[in-house]
Amino acid sequence: MAERWGTFITFLTVLVVLSTVVGMGHWLYNKYEPRPQVMSSLNGINLGMSEVDVTLKKGEPDDTSDRELSKNVHSRWLLYLGYGVAYTYVYLRGPKDSMVVVDVCDVGGYGSALGLSSSSSEKDIIEKLGQPSSISLNEDGTAKLISYPQWNAAFEIERGWVNKVCVTSREALRFSVEFAESADTE
Repeated sequence: MAERWGTFITFLTVLVVLSTVVGMGHWLYNKYEPRPQVMSSLNGINLGMSEVDVTLKKGEPDDTSDRELSKNVHSRWLLYLGYGVAYTYVYLRGPKDSMVVVDVCDVGGYGSALGLSSSSSEKDIIEKLGQPSSISLNEDGTAKLISYPQWNAAFEIERGWVNKVCVTSREALRFSVEFAESADTE
């Protein structure tokens, strides 16, 4: 009889310990908020890819634009149209024969960086990532680019909501023509 009680108490102890471990695991799983990680790709395009790698992955672009920035530095935009008004663009930069991807941006589509997408508000971004290191206002002051170089991410905000999600290797994305009184935090 004593042997039965010993087996029963051992069984109960194992059951309580196992239940506690499973319960704690479940609680941690539900409470843990994934920490941001440095981004390296968006929509299947990795930073540092060559143009050939991009076209092998995505096909021929719907449009391109080339520019010589200096004697040894060239840039090229590749545009991939999505559904409706959505599109992805890729910005390559470097020597003409060896340009690599430095920016990938998704506008109006399903792209997401750090769990933030076109369904996110500016408030959501700041709550998750903190204050941006750089802010650029467009010429008429209706949109802003906020950059997080520590995460390789930038977001264009219009009317308080994300319009564009970017993964970038640059310190900050900026509008080519900025609002005269741009409130940069750099």
